[in-house]
Amino acid sequence: MASLCGLFCLLTGTAVALEQYTAHGGPVKHLTLSPDGSLMVSSSFDYSAVVWSVPELADEATLIGHDAAVNVAQFTPDGDWLVTGGDDNQILLWSVADILSLGDETTPFVLRGHYGKIVDFAFSADGRYLVSASWDGIVGLWDMALARNRLEQIPISFRGHDGPVNDVQFSADGKHLFSAGNDGHIRYWRVADGEYLRSIVRNGWGVNVMLVDEERNILAYGSTDGAMVLAELNTGAEYLRMGEDRVPVYRLA
Repeated sequence: MASLCGLFCLLTGTAVALEQYTAHGGPVKHLTLSPDGSLMVSSSFDYSAVVWSVPELADEATLIGHDAAVNVAQFTPDGDWLVTGGDDNQILLWSVADILSLGDETTPFVLRGHYGKIVDFAFSADGRYLVSASWDGIVGLWDMALARNRLEQIPISFRGHDGPVNDVQFSADGKHLFSAGNDGHIRYWRVADGEYLRSIVRNGWGVNVMLVDEERNILAYGSTDGAMVLAELNTGAEYLRMGEDRVPVYRLA
């Protein structure tokens, strides 16, 4: 895997690299954009996250704080904060204002509560809550008001998956959660009390990634056996299944 970021143009079905930008000493695992599109963050196996300005893709800061690979990064909906999660079981919270003024010297606040690596995040639309997916089998719910004020907290734990949790998503109104795991389940939860409501999907293989469209009542997911499935959200009934070439699906858009 390459330790660089590339800017691509799709021409006649072929991805042509227009530019390549190197800042990491290991493979790049994840990319994310700030809400206003002015910053991009790349996360890497080299234990770092690099903040880039857009569209110049100038290296603004290399964020060092994790003790293992950084798997995921996500901006808060207002763009004021960045969270990163890694193989060290930790969530780090970074002030974007500090990143832009202090650069590499920015110090994060650590959110502790998981006992397995962190692989995905989601924010509620109002930015009040952060939810984390971990390979400890737990979905963690964090109060961002406490986190912004650098106050310690114990996350609300949503327990029900038998094995690693790979993906999480809030409902549009923020009252419910969806989670996907290696146990093949896509589970549905109530945020207010952490109550597990039901399994929407019971897949024979682990589910790596999902997309939820409540307005259209559609659920899409990709699994470890290479299947990509389009299903009815309310019932989990499949509209379409394709793939199953035994090459895991890790991303959908």
